Amino acid sequence: MTKKIAHWLITNRNILVVLSMVVIAACGLGIDKLGFNGDFKHMFGAENRDLLNLQDIENTYLQADNVIVLIKPADTDTVFEKNTLLLVEELTDRLWETPASIRVDSLSNYNRSHSEDDTFYVDPLIESAEAITDEGIQSIRDYAQTDAYLKKGLVSENEKVTSMIVTLALPDDPITRLPKVTEMVDFLDALTAEMEAKYPGLEMHFMGGPSMEAAMVDIASNDLNYLMPVTVFVCFAVLGVLLRSGTAVLGTVFLIITANVMTMGLAGWMGFQLTPTSMMAPLMVMILAMADSIHVLTQYIQYFRQGMTKVEAMTESVASNMVAILLTSITTAIGFLGMNFSESPTFHDFGNITAMGVLYAFLLTLTLLPGVILWFPMKTTVKPLALTPFMEKYADFVIKNSRPLIWVFALAVPAVCAFIPMNELNDDIVAYFDEKVPFRKSVDFANEHLSGFQYILYSLDNKEEGAVNDTDYLKKVDAFSDWLREQPYVSHVFSYVDIMQNLNKAMHNDDDAFDTVPESRELASQYLFLYEMSLPAGHDLTRDLNSSRSASRLMVSLNTMTNQDLIDLDLRAQQWLRDNAPELETPGGSRSLMFANLGLSIVTSMISGSIFAMGAITIVILIGIRSLRYGLISLIPNVLPAACVYGAWGFFVGEVNQAAAMVFSMSIGLVVDDTVHFLAKYLKALKSGKSAEDAIRYAFTSAGSALLVTSLAISSGQAVMALSSFNPNTTMAVMLVSILLFALLLDFMLLPPLLLMFDKKKDTIMSAVGGKQIADNTDDIEVDVAESAAQISEGLSEESKLTT
Repeated sequence: MTKKIAHWLITNRNILVVLSMVVIAACGLGIDKLGFNGDFKHMFGAENRDLLNLQDIENTYLQADNVIVLIKPADTDTVFEKNTLLLVEELTDRLWETPASIRVDSLSNYNRSHSEDDTFYVDPLIESAEAITDEGIQSIRDYAQTDAYLKKGLVSENEKVTSMIVTLALPDDPITRLPKVTEMVDFLDALTAEMEAKYPGLEMHFMGGPSMEAAMVDIASNDLNYLMPVTVFVCFAVLGVLLRSGTAVLGTVFLIITANVMTMGLAGWMGFQLTPTSMMAPLMVMILAMADSIHVLTQYIQYFRQGMTKVEAMTESVASNMVAILLTSITTAIGFLGMNFSESPTFHDFGNITAMGVLYAFLLTLTLLPGVILWFPMKTTVKPLALTPFMEKYADFVIKNSRPLIWVFALAVPAVCAFIPMNELNDDIVAYFDEKVPFRKSVDFANEHLSGFQYILYSLDNKEEGAVNDTDYLKKVDAFSDWLREQPYVSHVFSYVDIMQNLNKAMHNDDDAFDTVPESRELASQYLFLYEMSLPAGHDLTRDLNSSRSASRLMVSLNTMTNQDLIDLDLRAQQWLRDNAPELETPGGSRSLMFANLGLSIVTSMISGSIFAMGAITIVILIGIRSLRYGLISLIPNVLPAACVYGAWGFFVGEVNQAAAMVFSMSIGLVVDDTVHFLAKYLKALKSGKSAEDAIRYAFTSAGSALLVTSLAISSGQAVMALSSFNPNTTMAVMLVSILLFALLLDFMLLPPLLLMFDKKKDTIMSAVGGKQIADNTDDIEVDVAESAAQISEGLSEESKLTT
């Protein structure tokens, strides 16, 4: 059947090439429709509980995107010096020019509440830095040391660093948002360079959600423009060295380009948006298309050098590889479709785009590649492929040492896999970025002097209008704040209660004894009314109170901590509220908490997806090779590579993130590719009547070269991606390369001995026709027993006649 299909494909190759190119061109028009979405919210499903909770908090308190600018002046022990205050004032004015900015909060324009001669004032902390006196500076310093928002909020504890917060009005639509974010970052980069040049020794950093988005886009662009071309070059350089065939290399390049154009173009037509995760799809399509083409082209060259014409060699190569490539394409697609079990839409997009690309690569391998390759001239030679002699010797080595090899792996594999439980989930989003990335440097700087990128918001809602002025409510929020300040990793806590305490103190001539919540609800209401009436234009309490005054926002700033520690802190906080203020119980909300919970759910869901994929892949292999025995044997080299790499990872690293969780689904197709091709050639040899040992030799000489070339080329190219500044890309590259190389090792050193162990003991009999050895036990090999028996009977009858 496969020969008939192959014959039809090769006979009609020119028509198929034209049709394929027309389809590819039509698909390619959709590439322009691909957008890029760097918004972190796209990583979460629309019904994600953490996302909905954060959106509810943001909508309630009119939260907006912001950028935190941090400065550390040179040669100063404190920011409370005239030159530094002048710098802060100048920089505050300049930050108003930030694209999309709607508000700037800093030490210079912080609203200070105080009273003099029975008069209440709310005015900027620094009226004019130029006119300020030493006495005024000391007054500001004393105030900052006691104010709950300034201390560890805008000014570091050692007083050497101060921060400014720029509130932004960025669009939600990713198409219009990205240019605005890019414009904002460009402005801040230029401003940083200008200020550091103007003030020698000044250290200036900025961070925030938009800054992180811009960093992701920058890294993705850098990987795409620099690392990807290097990856491709390395892959084909290795191909050229190992195959020593320009035709094979050019054919592989052509298939990869067309498969990617078709895949990404259709993705554009289907409305997909690229993300830092799905940006890896073109690379995966390249890898998988390379595997398909190498198998076909390697055997095409082998058959041609054995004396066949080009058309005959291509027909035979397509026929012998068609089923194996179909099986590996289906199993690879299943592995990537398993990513749909994840709760992150970005993983769905990556898996679905790559699964489409795998199947398109398979179709183009059959319809486009043969016709194009047959246009190229081939130099006639009887020399085998460069790797063929090595494969012949290596096959003899494996056959000779099959039993010791089984014992080596039987002892080593369980020992390595025993370290899998040592892996702990740590999906800190800041750790995604290399320490050399400016965003990561800024976060590390902030974590050292003020607080890190992580935070938690709580909306403490009493459900009663005006409840924020209730004394009991204020005391419970104050107690909750005090409890949070005692927790590990907590750097700063601020809420509406701190404003009330400041007001109560100010209304009593700044007497520290009155640094408490107001004594009555009526007094608190009066303070609130007086404070709001006194605020300058552009300043209000929408970030601290909801419209009905039934709820207030509490913000917890954190130093860098692991995801599990972050989740545990939120759970303890909810338990405290449950025990001490049940009417205020609420989950925390923040980007950091969202990513922490997403990391846990992704690992759990990807385990489910991997189990599904492995089960479906096993069924496909069983159906494809029509043998329960060999299907079960194939599980060993298919599962063990990832298991051993995760074990080694647990021993040497001990931490996994979302990228590590998805590697199994990414790698399973490539791992199965090696196993299926080796098994297909082995079974083909058995069905032709070869012994188990000769079948092993045939599998190595016919498929071994392609497996070795594919694995080394892909691994070499993928290793380049380990140089990425984005930790998930680095993790995926290192783990994927490790799995591929270990899979090759198992297919070359464990699978053959296992096959020999099961098949070598079969008794054989000599066929009366042709002197072929036929396996006595043929339950797993498709041999026409009836035809063989008839031939033997006919042979015995002829012998009887001659004797007579």
